Amino acid sequence: MEELENRFGMNLQLFDKEWQGVVIEEDGIANMMMGSQFTLVARVLTTRAIHRDVFVGAFKSLWKGIDEVSIKEIDDSLFLVRFTNQRDMHRVLDMELWTFRDSLVLLAKVWTSIDARSINLTLGTFWVQLHGIPPLTMTAAVAQKIGSLVGRVIEVDQTGDEDCLGHFLRVHIRIDVSQALMRGAFVAFLEKGSRWVDL
Repeated sequence: MEELENRFGMNLQLFDKEWQGVVIEEDGIANMMMGSQFTLVARVLTTRAIHRDVFVGAFKSLWKGIDEVSIKEIDDSLFLVRFTNQRDMHRVLDMELWTFRDSLVLLAKVWTSIDARSINLTLGTFWVQLHGIPPLTMTAAVAQKIGSLVGRVIEVDQTGDEDCLGHFLRVHIRIDVSQALMRGAFVAFLEKGSRWVDL
């Protein structure tokens, strides 16, 4: 009431309908924010204002696959992305890392019973290079073990069943971007001793 008196003056008198108002049930608004079968939530990590129409226009053309994609802004820098099929949704997830105007775009699946605004988006998918590994120890198992220090390993870049010989190993990793990035780590090799591996 104090807020209304500040807006309309101290002698404010409300009509019966104004006092009564209306009650909005949770299920009346919850469905809009719930994920459908093929839904992602996207957050642009930036402190700058995001022009909704520019973001939607750019990513509708980038993320359109077999069918159209629907992108709606649901909060500041937060968008609900709905696909009509699983293939299009997985294509967008497989092609991560996405950026918008030099800012990282984080993606996460939204399940049908989850409110998209409640998802904590801190994970991004990156290809990480591992430098300084002795040549004869450059295997997928070594890449997997070292990569797990950084985050959840999705895949190791290798050709068929061959080892990963080359100048460095490449690992696709899901990383918590709210944490400081690792520069490297000491890795103990049984016959080679402990070495610093650059990430």
